[in-house]
Amino acid sequence: RVRFRTAQPVYPLRLGQLSSTGIAMDLWTVGAHRMRARPLGTDFAGPAAVLRAAAPAAVRRYLAGAWITHLSSDFLAPEQMHRDLLPVPARHDVAYRRVITRYVYSPFP
Repeated sequence: RVRFRTAQPVYPLRLGQLSSTGIAMDLWTVGAHRMRARPLGTDFAGPAAVLRAAAPAAVRRYLAGAWITHLSSDFLAPEQMHRDLLPVPARHDVAYRRVITRYVYSPFP
């Protein structure tokens, strides 16, 4: 766990340069707007009110009117971690949910 004061959201990605292998990354943000942070892709973005499960009481007060954004990457190489991630508001607060469709073919009718 790392804690520090900052005037803007930041994820200390430069620490990943210490890794000898690539990493998978999931970053969740809660704020007034949908967020983006390159090189991560967006998996989900939407108002907290659309969540199916009720939020635990300990975090419910942080979610009033908030947007939740899930950003991820399946693989970041150490050389991609040369600077910290600075999530910034996206241009538009448009809800988004990535859908993955998998077609499974059977050799049997």
